[in-house]
Amino acid sequence: MNDPPLEEAIQPGTYTLEVSIEGDTWAYGELVVRENTELAAETGGLPGDYFGGNDTDNALGDVQTHEEIGRGNQDIVVGDYAALVLETNGTGYDAPFESNVTVDGLAEEGVEVRVGELDPEPNTDAETYTGSELRVAAQFGEGTGKFALLWDTSRVELGVGSNHTYGFELRVDASDNALFSEDRTLAAEQVTIVEPSFTLDAEPGYTLAPWDGDEIQISGRTNLLPGTTLNVRALQEPPEPRLWQNNVEVAQNGTFGTTLNFSDADRPTEFPLWVRNYEDQSSHIVRLTAANASLLFPSQTVSNGSVTVEHVTLSRGGFLRLTANDTTVGTAGPFPQTTNGSVDVALNGSLDGPTNVTATAIADANGNGVLDDTDPNYGNESSPVADTAVISPAVTATTTEPPENNTTTVATTAATTQPELRVNDEEPLAPVANNNGSSGGFVPLSPATTLLAVVAGLLLAARRGPDRL
Repeated sequence: MNDPPLEEAIQPGTYTLEVSIEGDTWAYGELVVRENTELAAETGGLPGDYFGGNDTDNALGDVQTHEEIGRGNQDIVVGDYAALVLETNGTGYDAPFESNVTVDGLAEEGVEVRVGELDPEPNTDAETYTGSELRVAAQFGEGTGKFALLWDTSRVELGVGSNHTYGFELRVDASDNALFSEDRTLAAEQVTIVEPSFTLDAEPGYTLAPWDGDEIQISGRTNLLPGTTLNVRALQEPPEPRLWQNNVEVAQNGTFGTTLNFSDADRPTEFPLWVRNYEDQSSHIVRLTAANASLLFPSQTVSNGSVTVEHVTLSRGGFLRLTANDTTVGTAGPFPQTTNGSVDVALNGSLDGPTNVTATAIADANGNGVLDDTDPNYGNESSPVADTAVISPAVTATTTEPPENNTTTVATTAATTQPELRVNDEEPLAPVANNNGSSGGFVPLSPATTLLAVVAGLLLAARRGPDRL
């Protein structure tokens, strides 16, 4: 067995093997050489911090291919590892290598690995990554015949004049590898490097009124790899610093979610909420608002079918509801923001007698201008903004009918005109003085009165006769 190695690859076919020793044939055999199959190649990714805190012996098993991710693209977020995953499929290309192969070990067998920029920005040279920017994870020794080329994308700068598409290329130099008769490209695949992206939605919203409660449910979507751990946090700055945070994992479809409770925050206040390390892409402002209301409902009598609620303040607008015996007896609104106003509320019907009626301030929570069953009270369920008054029904004037007279009386009554009495507001006349200025005196008689007095005197004298004059 001292023959020199073959100078070229054996072509596919069936060959007879003869074993001879010192010219004597000891054995015959048959050798079948099959056509080389092709490498199976696909792209994928690995989190950028993977080698900082994981068992690096299983890097290949932790690579997620784009087919597995199932998002319909070949995107890799800048900072993550882009991976070219290859399966030898019985080609024998893995024969010279062990599972701890490195990029340098591949090069010793004539296998070259490079990543190149396919669409450089105008007036710039295409970037090329080799050697130290690349690493290999392999499982050759375990019979799987798989390996992955990993490229750290953290150095890529994403400008505006490129779509940031990069190509993996695995080539073999035949002069350094006896399995190949000519140089050959074994695999070539592309990936696109993209910025991290986030969309965050909050339920019931990023502004929480008191009636919305103190919890926000965050639901988000990102283009980071499934399984990536995210820290969702909100921070209230001094003088009363508070930090709310939860760790969540990105699901297979890129979604994530968590709930934050702000019950220990003092209203009103506002503070930022974001995903740690991705503040620019995910920041939102959380606002915890306050709502103030007050009213005074004095006891009173119904007037024109309404009652009056006084000193009404509704900082967020809303409604007033009147209830008696757990039944609504009147409503008013919607009102805009109101401060110290008076409101007349019409009753739905009449009251049978003095009744305890409660006036309650209601918030128009959904802002639709309609008093809905879901609209909450100002205050809270245990202590709503309300006041109770004793409301008396309106006094009704009564008419007393005269008793019936069964006797028919025919009488003639002269029509009379009732004079209109006018009140003279002038000062009464002062008496005329006839005693040299003293306060005594008499009131002078008019000529008609004097003449009437004389005639009366003469008639009286005539009746008495001459002897009595």
